[in-house]
Amino acid sequence: MPSSSPSTPPKHEDGSNNLLGMDTDVELSDSWWDKVKYYARLAIERVKDGVESVKELLST
Repeated sequence: MPSSSPSTPPKHEDGSNNLLGMDTDVELSDSWWDKVKYYARLAIERVKDGVESVKELLST
């Protein structure tokens, strides 16, 4: 990468760094983030269940 490359993305005229994605609409952004948190919790629960299953298997 050339040394003249910026280390951060350029800001738009309004001062934001987004490209009109979901984060421009507060309701969409909140809804999206809620889904991310929901799926993260599901993944964590599955990992915990898997760990417990492996522990049980190894203890027999």
